[in-house]
Amino acid sequence: MISFLMPLSLRLPLPLNQINKIDMIEANVKTWFLFLILILTWNKAYQQTEDKKTIWTVAWSPNGKYIAAGGNQDVLQLFDGKTFELIKTYPVKAVQLSRIKWHPFKNMLAIITQSRTIKARILDLDKEVWIDLQGIESSFRGLDWNYTGNLLAVSEFEAAVSVYKIDGTLVSRFLADPKAVAGLDWHPSKNIMVTVGSQIGIYSHLGDTIKTFWPRLEEAFLLCVEWHVSGDFFVVGDYGDLKNAKDKMVQFWNMEGTKRNEIKGSTVEYRNIR
Repeated sequence: MISFLMPLSLRLPLPLNQINKIDMIEANVKTWFLFLILILTWNKAYQQTEDKKTIWTVAWSPNGKYIAAGGNQDVLQLFDGKTFELIKTYPVKAVQLSRIKWHPFKNMLAIITQSRTIKARILDLDKEVWIDLQGIESSFRGLDWNYTGNLLAVSEFEAAVSVYKIDGTLVSRFLADPKAVAGLDWHPSKNIMVTVGSQIGIYSHLGDTIKTFWPRLEEAFLLCVEWHVSGDFFVVGDYGDLKNAKDKMVQFWNMEGTKRNEIKGSTVEYRNIR
């Protein structure tokens, strides 16, 4: 059987005043369990050696035509979005695929890994060619396209964020966290992004600091972030406090750094929010 890393994941809710905390968590956990069960039944190609079975990232294409998946299998896998049949695999040897992000409009996707060989790349599915990112030095977990699809932001291991054009040309590189950038997300209608790690940072695409702040009084590490579609607020999920790995939570913030809500009580870390 394939092993999956199963920390809690959430899908962003409707406007804040409609949130039912318990129902939202239960409904989304059930949805993700059903989705992962589907993955288990898709193809026998997953039946590999024990250390090559973990799936770290799965993403639907915006048009629903494809599903991309990857992890420790040495390949990026592309499935049919209706039949769930395996269409094609793309070799990514000896890497752990951390995240996949589809271009918002084009038949392209970006990947980011935690390795010293392939770090982050863009795959053009129409031409079936990889586009290298100019001068990338390392890679971690953060990866996202801006709302126009003209810019791609990736997090590098040493607390940096690099921004690239769609052809892989470097636009900017800047330090975005005192320790590391574990997640980032572009605003749904502006060229600004939120980054998370040991703190929350809001930056322009050129690295201009709009605001930075600490989410808690005690030291914690944040793993994921996602803007609400309205652009009025964003949500962060964390590992818990660094000292004891306790008090894991989801928090809702606006651009001014005002906390609007929080959800406590999880026994596992929040690695993804959608």
